[in-house]
Amino acid sequence: MLKKFSTIIIKFISKSLLKLGFLCLAKILFIILLPLFIASMINKRLLPVCVLIALLFAFLSFLLLFL
Repeated sequence: MLKKFSTIIIKFISKSLLKLGFLCLAKILFIILLPLFIASMINKRLLPVCVLIALLFAFLSFLLLFL
């Protein structure tokens, strides 16, 4: 019974940490990319920079999820 209870608590903590971590990552991504996307509407040279940063964050979140 104690083993089952501790397993449930550990799973809950790990899920909440993952959720909070991804929420923080999404907030950081939004804060960084929103001004760049607005600037890329004015200056088209910044669009590849936005795409590169978005792909970098997607790759990092993939690593966080599966490692």
